[in-house]
Amino acid sequence: MNCSEVQELLSAYYGGELDDAQTYAISAYVEMCEVCKAELDSLRCSRRILNLSAVPYLPSRFKIKSRNEWMSRMSSKGQGQASIVDLDDANLQLN
Repeated sequence: MNCSEVQELLSAYYGGELDDAQTYAISAYVEMCEVCKAELDSLRCSRRILNLSAVPYLPSRFKIKSRNEWMSRMSSKGQGQASIVDLDDANLQLN
């Protein structure tokens, strides 16, 4: 195995998607290669950041037909471009 092969498989390795032989080979290689170890650490950090920026929860009753409908509602109120803070002004349906 070399750095190129390992780095190509790091995401699958981190996600637990590889078979036992591949997992063992990559684990051993990462232990001896500082470049690949740094790449794996970077992947871990990126995943942590993505997990922290999760999609906000909306109640199951929340309905909006489309982004176009949303923009149309905001434009008809003379507000131009809508933003997330305009949710209260959108007259959205809650069933």
